[in-house]
Amino acid sequence: MFNYLDRIPFFRLVLAFACGIRCCDWLCPPALFPWIWLSLLLLLLLLYKEFRFPYDTGIFNGAWLFIFFGAGFVYTSLYYGPGKEPPLPGEAGKYLVHVNGPPVRKSSSIKVPARLFALSDSAFLPAGSFLYFRAGEADTADIRQGDVLQLYFRPELFRSPANLYEFNLKRYYARKGVHYTGFIQPGSWRKIGNHTPALADLRQKLVNRVHGAFNDPEEADVAAALVFGYEDDIDASTKEAFQKSGITHVLAVSGLHVSIIWWLLSKIFFFLGGKKWKDILRIFIILAGLWLYAAVTDFAPSILRATVMFSFLMWAGFRNKGHNSWNILFVSAFFILLLSPAYLFDAGFWLSYLAVGGIMYFVPRWQQYTTGLHPALRTLADLLIVTLAAQLSTVFYTLHVFGTFPNWFLLNNMIAVPLSSVALFAGLAYCMLADVPYLAEMSALVFELGTRLMMESARFFEKLPYSYTEGISFSLAECLLCYMLVGVLAFFARMRRVTQLYLAGALFCLLLLSFAFRIYRAERQHFLLMYALRNGVHVEYVFGRRSFVLYSRNAQSSLNFSVQPFHRKKLLAAEQNIPLAYRYYRISGERMLFLEHTEYPPPEPAGIWHICTRSRPRKILEQAPYKPRLIVLHGIVPPAALEKWKAEARRFGIPVYVLQEQGMCIWQAV
Repeated sequence: MFNYLDRIPFFRLVLAFACGIRCCDWLCPPALFPWIWLSLLLLLLLLYKEFRFPYDTGIFNGAWLFIFFGAGFVYTSLYYGPGKEPPLPGEAGKYLVHVNGPPVRKSSSIKVPARLFALSDSAFLPAGSFLYFRAGEADTADIRQGDVLQLYFRPELFRSPANLYEFNLKRYYARKGVHYTGFIQPGSWRKIGNHTPALADLRQKLVNRVHGAFNDPEEADVAAALVFGYEDDIDASTKEAFQKSGITHVLAVSGLHVSIIWWLLSKIFFFLGGKKWKDILRIFIILAGLWLYAAVTDFAPSILRATVMFSFLMWAGFRNKGHNSWNILFVSAFFILLLSPAYLFDAGFWLSYLAVGGIMYFVPRWQQYTTGLHPALRTLADLLIVTLAAQLSTVFYTLHVFGTFPNWFLLNNMIAVPLSSVALFAGLAYCMLADVPYLAEMSALVFELGTRLMMESARFFEKLPYSYTEGISFSLAECLLCYMLVGVLAFFARMRRVTQLYLAGALFCLLLLSFAFRIYRAERQHFLLMYALRNGVHVEYVFGRRSFVLYSRNAQSSLNFSVQPFHRKKLLAAEQNIPLAYRYYRISGERMLFLEHTEYPPPEPAGIWHICTRSRPRKILEQAPYKPRLIVLHGIVPPAALEKWKAEARRFGIPVYVLQEQGMCIWQAV
């Protein structure tokens, strides 16, 4: 097995480079200079070894790995500096912003990605931001990518996770260079100019051209995502249909797009060949077209991977040299991480490489069983094999990250993938032939028909019974064990060694033990949960794997973002609502009370008050016959009332727990 991996030297180097990126992300701020000196020292030792002991290997191979580890660590620190949070201005002020991405229009607001520049604070460094404008405002419809705006507001940093297992949105955006957010009030901004990058302008023109081929705006949004990866305008219900039917990947630009563009350009410039300079010119034109398309799609990880691989393959073919597809795959990964280390933390990056790796390994071995079939049946079988290989290589990572599984994925992919290929081919042809009579109408008709049938297929499979399984809990350790088990079984099928079979059995036993231990711990859970939600309240009582909602007032989006990750991690079943009389309840001998919108003090004693009201705290505390020993302030309490409650509680000597400031509270029951 290890001899086989020795044929892929870049696998180990990229792995060491990625470990350096991950280590730098963990250390905030990183200790930079020790890694630089150690890497330089090892590099000098390697140069000395090459001159003194040219045939000796061994520990120096480890030194190379350490150098790549240090390179990943240092490069990541210099690239985006984790832990180096920009300063936050204390007061509102005037700012210039350059809209550097397409605005995303939502139901009540417009999300605008922008580069933020301070006019009054010289210490404020330019930084990325997400600004929110009110959707009903008349001028907001005219905001475009490249606009320069002058506005007056107070930027805010993204909130750190306040609940256990909640997605760290602050770190996610910091890796992308985005640190600030803010809501822009009507009348506090104006447009003063426009500076649209040429590639962004080209992309918008191509997207508008795609929209011109459709009568239905919803179909046009899906078509724009299919051809250029422009998913921002797709309706939420349509995205959900594609997700639950297991064909979300067709909306992501991938190697299929690159292969079609490569085929089209190869056919267009077929006459360039025969002489060396013509071959070089042909390769240059094709690669320029591929990289231009990658730039138009905003350098998505899957497109970058495919474009880099095609570039290396075409150059190797021109020089008449053999190539190792696996080595080229990892070279492309290294190249992408050089462009941006943040790609390592992108789920799309991992899904793309896992899918391609599974296809490269399993498909050639499984296709040998379809050689004797009829050509039509063989084409169908090959499509089935590719789908199974991609799904097998990505299923464990998908379960770990998203906790969902589309049960009808295999059948739907057999229908949707050919339709998406036809629609994609027709869409690319339409973008190039939109000004040619007859050909433009024919390609637009095929483009529209293929997109419509693909959408109908997604909606049909979404409505089937048991189409979607959600709430699956799959830890990182279990995900790694599953991939190790699949890898060992794959090597056993190739080499037939008994030790590999024993190793597979040991990994399978470890996987079962991990599942059993997590279920055992989940059955013994017994606590009260108070979530830290912005503008909301959610309190649950957990007994074993059952969850009972005692009190909840918030939006569904807050539940999906803050509550569902905890449920999935703790293996909790669906929630059950319990109506409480007078909002009193008792747990572990402690009586608690939910204080709602009321102007009257509670008539009965309670040790803990949960404040879910904007009432006057002085009146309630002064007139209450029984004082609590603890006050819990939930996120629904506005900031002004929050400070009043804290001040009055201090006056009466009552401790206060503020969920928005101190995070979620877990009250263990005994």
